[in-house]
Amino acid sequence: MLVCHLIDATDRHRLRAWPTTFAMMADAVSAARQDNIETCVVLIGPSALRAMAIESGLSPDAVISAPQGVALGRWLNVRHKLPKRAQQADMVHAWSLNAAVLAKKFLKPAQLCITITEPPDASDQRHIAQLAHEKHIGWLPINPTYGRTLLTLGCRGTQIFTLRPAIDPDRLALGQSQRVARRQSWGITDHADAPAVTVVALLSDPPMGPSSADTIIATMAVSLAGDGIEMYYPNLRLGVHPMQARRQRAETSMRELGCPDRVMQIPELTRPWLALPACDLAIVCGSPEANDRGEVRDENSGATNGGTSESTVGGKSEGGSGRGYVGRYGGRYGGESGGGCGGKCGGGASLVWAMGAGLPIVGQAVPEIEAVVRDEHSALLSVPGEPRFLGHGLRRLLDDRALAQRLRDNAQADVQSRHSLPQFRRQLLNLYRQLTAGEPIIDHPLS
Repeated sequence: MLVCHLIDATDRHRLRAWPTTFAMMADAVSAARQDNIETCVVLIGPSALRAMAIESGLSPDAVISAPQGVALGRWLNVRHKLPKRAQQADMVHAWSLNAAVLAKKFLKPAQLCITITEPPDASDQRHIAQLAHEKHIGWLPINPTYGRTLLTLGCRGTQIFTLRPAIDPDRLALGQSQRVARRQSWGITDHADAPAVTVVALLSDPPMGPSSADTIIATMAVSLAGDGIEMYYPNLRLGVHPMQARRQRAETSMRELGCPDRVMQIPELTRPWLALPACDLAIVCGSPEANDRGEVRDENSGATNGGTSESTVGGKSEGGSGRGYVGRYGGRYGGESGGGCGGKCGGGASLVWAMGAGLPIVGQAVPEIEAVVRDEHSALLSVPGEPRFLGHGLRRLLDDRALAQRLRDNAQADVQSRHSLPQFRRQLLNLYRQLTAGEPIIDHPLS
């Protein structure tokens, strides 16, 4: 059997591939080759994708440059550049929805796997609706919440399997001298006789995905934590990606609030296995329907929580109307709202890498995050849109080393049991066999 791994990394709005995706692709290619399955890897997008893929452990057979957009002329241009091995593939494993549509139109494989690595936005949902009723397609969301969105869009439960990303502990191995060197590249010099800079990494997929509201919330949380323990942690900093959308707006807001130095830039956040071992804590924001003040809209009353801790306790919405999923503290996710994250997410691969790196984590209690970590077990979760509760969680971790160690140990144990490389390989190969045999996928995303 020949499997073509295909990703169309660009659309008219943004890049659709990141090192975390390429790392999963590399693991999938390795698993197939160990089972004597032939593979072909094709990347569609800018030439820089090749270097990004190689840095992530993936060796592409071809990189096809193509203009952005989804016009027919673009696809025809790509079709003529596809290598023959890709056109002869028995199965296409698509790592973006654009790639899945391209494969269905032009390659027409006997089987098609589609990995969903981030919450489907409006454009993604249109592609999903086109493919939802097709046979011989396996949908592989990396988070169960994305699987729920697929169900609301008409995909069959027997075609959906949550393929959790694998974490290779060897990638996360960082010696003390390497950690010191990495932090020095960020402008941090740790001395025994001086207060250490405590770096709190802001997690998201893609790494520059958090909105200005998310960044302000995270920065205020760091500030609230630091202000209460200034004697011990005077240099608490939030690490964000330099290319994060509206970062300057968030930094301006922080200066106005008297926190001008709370944000620092970490370019390596695109490759979490390089950045996270040199950080100290992690913070992850969810993506409820919030305005720029961080007020989460109550779907039942139409009112916002206005920054208070009072909120409704939610559950799964009734029926298949596409109204989505309501989190513990209110706010709508999934369904017609675009998967709940609008193309950005705190429950993707970066969160799992942070768990594997042994970082104590604080976050917001929204479905995509709760699907990965448990409150008081592997993370501290709080009300969405509430900086003071996130700050309280950070302060607890900084003040209580035993708590931080317990969360760290539990998170790493969860990674070993649910995100190991051997488990990823077994699951993927089993999925390939089921699709080839025309069998329904056994595992259900809501289990």
